[in-house]
Amino acid sequence: MTGISGTYTYNTTTDNFSTSSDVTLSSGTYYFSDFILKNSASLTLEPGAEVTIYVTGKFEIKNSGDINSTENPSDMIFYYQGTDFDLKNSGALTAAIYAPNASAVLHNSGDFYGSILANTIDAHNSAAFHYDQSLSKIIDGVTGRMLVVGWQEL
Repeated sequence: MTGISGTYTYNTTTDNFSTSSDVTLSSGTYYFSDFILKNSASLTLEPGAEVTIYVTGKFEIKNSGDINSTENPSDMIFYYQGTDFDLKNSGALTAAIYAPNASAVLHNSGDFYGSILANTIDAHNSAAFHYDQSLSKIIDGVTGRMLVVGWQEL
């Protein structure tokens, strides 16, 4: 697949992407059925890259997986059609995610920086969510302008 460097598995029949090592993306739009970043894998962007990823199936970042953690969240945008997004134990993600049908779960010490628009968002056991207000305009025109108007801690 063009635009991706590193060791990964991409099934051209199913459009499933998974990796358990370090992968770098160049600017572009990517379409996947499943997107799975396995234990301790990292996904980074080339300097100056802007990436949009569409996911329709599974969307998981497993234990200590790391996506774009040192970059600008507006450079990494996910559009997710599925119903379950998991950022698992000590995983880190910096991005904007539009997932209106999904239950987004940040597990034990998961660290998210950016914005998530989801049906529900749950943070468990020291998971951290850092909202970037500048992302309220990032998906303007496609989904409308979304703003945080409140939240409930349970």
